[in-house]
Amino acid sequence: MSNWLESLNPEQRDAVSHTHGPLLILAGAGSGKTTVLVSRTGRLIDEGHARPERICVLTFTNKAAHELKIRVARKLGKRAGKVWAGTFHGFGLQFLKEHYKEAELPKKFGIIDGNDGLAILKDLMREHKAYENERFAMERVMQFEREQGFVPRDISAENRGYDIESRDPKTDRLRFIEVKGRVKGAVTVTVTKNEILTSLNRPKATSSPSCSLKQERPHHRLVP
Repeated sequence: MSNWLESLNPEQRDAVSHTHGPLLILAGAGSGKTTVLVSRTGRLIDEGHARPERICVLTFTNKAAHELKIRVARKLGKRAGKVWAGTFHGFGLQFLKEHYKEAELPKKFGIIDGNDGLAILKDLMREHKAYENERFAMERVMQFEREQGFVPRDISAENRGYDIESRDPKTDRLRFIEVKGRVKGAVTVTVTKNEILTSLNRPKATSSPSCSLKQERPHHRLVP
């Protein structure tokens, strides 16, 4: 049996010697908290006060938990391997893994750590920035259309394949402008005969459309 009180100061000896009931220890950095945990854990096992598998030691860092296991194992040998020592977060994760059903979690669940959370925030920021760029491009294009004497209307939420419907008040003909999804916010106007017919729903629309009727040829391009 090892002498777990050896080389301890009076305050540390009192903490290590305590056996039954709760014990609160307040100590600052470098005061020997890990030493107390090591000696107290070892004494409880060595003197038969507690079985190794009934002891759970929680620390703030994995480094401290690893050091505790090594130092206890030096005196207790294989018995120390049954002691659960880890961080508060690690304990919480282990607890959830063992009781995932009670927590209504899937058996294989994931925990978002700091790096994962940062990556998610960056993705959300990029998406938000892309949305802002698209809205800025939409506003620029609609302003450009107004300056040309057209009456633009945002139809991006109607899922019609284009983002802006721009009407010529003199002829009542329509232009169709695609804004979203273009590189660097570039804007391309593409008009097809079928789309003009569908939108205007008038046979005369085929006579003199306001834009080129070629499928892929751009009418104009803007870079907001």
